[in-house]
Amino acid sequence: METISSVIVRTKEDYLESLASELEKIENLEVGIKEKDTIIILLTTKTTEEQIAIFQKVQGLKGVMDIQMHYSYSDELDLSDNVDFKDVLEDINQEKDAKSISYSGHMHKVTDSKKPKRS
Repeated sequence: METISSVIVRTKEDYLESLASELEKIENLEVGIKEKDTIIILLTTKTTEEQIAIFQKVQGLKGVMDIQMHYSYSDELDLSDNVDFKDVLEDINQEKDAKSISYSGHMHKVTDSKKPKRS
């Protein structure tokens, strides 16, 4: 499994070079572009947990004013190896009596909470 993300890091121009230098020390992180008050980094990790840990580490660095995930891809959620889509499609396309379909959500809680309260 693998995750790949591009992240935009904002800083003050005074911190640009020192922050970029600190970022380059972090494993699985590559500094792509640094210009004015912006650094674009690339994270490549094996899991989303590792990705989040690096993201949080970057957030805590001196000079980081803002950090935003711009793009993220993870093949952890790629179900093509684990699911037989033919079986899923057959199940979806079967005619069923509506009474045999169970709903386990909380529709009434949501709609009841939106009703105005009576005094």
